[in-house]
Amino acid sequence: MSAIPDPSVYPGADYYEFTMRQGTWQFHRDLGPSPVWGYWATNPHDPHNPIGMGCLGPTFNTTRDHPTVVK
Repeated sequence: MSAIPDPSVYPGADYYEFTMRQGTWQFHRDLGPSPVWGYWATNPHDPHNPIGMGCLGPTFNTTRDHPTVVK
C-alpha cells in the first residue's frame, strides 16, 4: 500500500506523516500472530482513516528533483 502525499503542508513539496505503532502479524499460516512494529501513514483525504500498517507499513514514492518531507 502506498502512502498519499499532502502537498498543502509544504507547498511545492510532497509531505508524508508516519506514526510508529505496535500490532500483530501472522507471518505463516502454521504460526500464531507475532507482535510487530510498523508504520501508519496519515491519509490527507480522510484524516480519520489512516493507511494501514501491513507488515512493515505503507511505502511512499518520490520523484527525482522534487522535494519530499517526511515526519
